[in-house]
Amino acid sequence: MHLRRLSTPVKPRVGDRRAHVRFEIVGTLVGSVEVWRPLLVRDLGLRGVLLETEEPLRVGTRVKGRLKVGDLSEDVEGEVRHEPAAATTKAHYAGVAFADALSTRMADALRTQEKTTASGSAAHDLRRGWRIACGGGAVLDLATWASVRLRDLSMGGAMFTTGTALEAGRKGRLRAALGSRSFVAEIELRRIEAPEDNDPRGVYRIGALFLSMDAGSRHSLASFLATVTD
Repeated sequence: MHLRRLSTPVKPRVGDRRAHVRFEIVGTLVGSVEVWRPLLVRDLGLRGVLLETEEPLRVGTRVKGRLKVGDLSEDVEGEVRHEPAAATTKAHYAGVAFADALSTRMADALRTQEKTTASGSAAHDLRRGWRIACGGGAVLDLATWASVRLRDLSMGGAMFTTGTALEAGRKGRLRAALGSRSFVAEIELRRIEAPEDNDPRGVYRIGALFLSMDAGSRHSLASFLATVTD
């Protein structure tokens, strides 16, 4: 596997990864993408959450994501335990039990919110402990995973192909092994090209912008791109 230059530098534009020299990957370089879909939290407790979704999450479904309450965020895992009936046909509810209780930091923030809630209407359930209505103040970013094949790379972004349909504008995380080094970057999906009708593989071409990466991943990427051969 080697790299081939795709373009020369152009005048930088905010949010345009073409401001960076792009390199085509000649050969096979696979990775994975974790994309987050924000779901509204209706109520929340230390050991569970009630989610509102556009599509049903069936009982028994394992879920993993990032819970965000105000300025706090925390990775959570759990399982859908029940599907309460929704008030309208356009929404679905999913009751999720966490595999582990929330952290002390998040718990303290929730208890403070419970005490200062004007209505004082925190719900209590012997099976789950107290729960509070969130009123749009909390979101769970549900994670979806896809295997990808990287097609080109730059210091500002990547283009990859996958058989999984993803949505432009979603944020997530790209992981790959660049030679002997690991690489992880926070990304935003910017451009989606759907498969052609006559494409039996059903492959999507997706352009992603790198939002951030740690120093180690930045060094891995720079070292990998430095091996370019024209």
